[in-house]
Amino acid sequence: MIIEKYNADSIVITADKYEKTLGSLDASYDAWTEVKNIDITPQRVETSKYDLIFLGSPIWWYRPSVPLWTFALNNDFKDKDVILFNTFNSKFKQNYIDEFENIITSKGGRLKKHIYVRRGRWYEQLTSEELLEQFSRLLDKL
Repeated sequence: MIIEKYNADSIVITADKYEKTLGSLDASYDAWTEVKNIDITPQRVETSKYDLIFLGSPIWWYRPSVPLWTFALNNDFKDKDVILFNTFNSKFKQNYIDEFENIITSKGGRLKKHIYVRRGRWYEQLTSEELLEQFSRLLDKL
């Protein structure tokens, strides 16, 4: 949706550590213990050609995912506007969003907005269509 609306490039961040059989357990443990730096691909992206950067991930244990933290720590956001977008099951904690903003600021960027949609637990989860509709409305307000 963001790619279409903004005619944007897309970069998928992967973490081999979380691809293994026990990857979801590793991911949960790392998020719970507030790990901030793991091996990801790509580690760095040339951001100089962008004015606006969207960074998105699910919320893991009340904060953006560990791979996204790593990406933020390893990249330059000088003079860039950044929009953080997340989905989550229960909630996020604002102190983690503030800490993420501090990372972006320390890398020269500005966190312009945090947009998010609560997808819900498996027994009351939004459909993919409902999730996209909510994000579409949020993007229209930017």
